[in-house]
Amino acid sequence: MGTIVRSFRVRASLKDVVRTLSKEESYSSVYVKVFEDARIAVLIGEKLFLRTGSWAGITLVIKESSPTSCVIDAIGFAGGRGLLNISWFSEESYIEELMNFLRKHYEVEEL
Repeated sequence: MGTIVRSFRVRASLKDVVRTLSKEESYSSVYVKVFEDARIAVLIGEKLFLRTGSWAGITLVIKESSPTSCVIDAIGFAGGRGLLNISWFSEESYIEELMNFLRKHYEVEEL
């Protein structure tokens, strides 16, 4: 499959979204950095997908668009395995899991 990029708007402050995602290891286990001056945050996580027997990665670039809203670019990658690098849509599934997780906490709109 390869790298997947999806963008969506979350109706919540940047600080609140980063705090919520930081509690969920699969979205923030590798790296979390909030750039206060730019009102941007970058989170990187990884998760093992049993159907491929390999790890997939996710990078989240979160930009504050207003005090009560932010835009997230979610980049899923590296879910393939083997000679043909077959991922069985693990990158896409990773982003869907993220969106479902966020929908439990916030109003989410895909862009």
